[in-house]
Amino acid sequence: MYKIIIICFMACSSLLAGDFVKEIRVNYASSPPVIDGILEDKCWAKEKKLSDFRKLNAADILAFPQTTVQLLHDKKNLYIGLKVKNPLIKNIPEEKHPQEDEKQAFKYDCVEFYFSESKTQYAFFVVNAQGFKGEALFPGYDADNFSWNCEWQARVKRFDNFWTAEIVIPFESLEFELKTKEAVLWTNFARTFAQGRVDSKKYSVHSSLNPEYGGFHALGIKLIMQ
Repeated sequence: MYKIIIICFMACSSLLAGDFVKEIRVNYASSPPVIDGILEDKCWAKEKKLSDFRKLNAADILAFPQTTVQLLHDKKNLYIGLKVKNPLIKNIPEEKHPQEDEKQAFKYDCVEFYFSESKTQYAFFVVNAQGFKGEALFPGYDADNFSWNCEWQARVKRFDNFWTAEIVIPFESLEFELKTKEAVLWTNFARTFAQGRVDSKKYSVHSSLNPEYGGFHALGIKLIMQ
């Protein structure tokens, strides 16, 4: 009896570890969302919610707290909706001063996302619970990848035990042309959950929607524009 239970557990764990999100079909939004941080637009209500973020160094374990991603597009833009659960959100101070440095976006609780058409070079974006944001290009034009800038918007809204974000990234900023139906971008989504500094050992949880290739910057998800 015990052997059967152990074998079953091992098989289930193995299946879970390999069952990553590898492909996302992104629907066309005839009425795109208003970028205000509140995911109440009709277009979000019927869209698939992608969750099951895995711990970065233990891919067979679901991360806690969880993150949910939704995606849409139109002819010119990619739209992202995020719901980021955080039971300790009250510990994150409300930021009353303007953002001075893009790297402020890595503080406390942040979600990163990456996009590339070829995988040889990719655009990096990050937004945190305070509404700070940053962008970079890897490999960059010089030693500081964050010297690269592009146009995009992100708005954040905080609630009692989670925060949400709405993001719009013009395809032009990604140097991507929506030439045909089922055009492809490569992506991944990752999160650092930390109260205090980003390297907080007490609460830090690193997770990814697809941790198959081990790192945050591993673009293992195929986005197919519908």
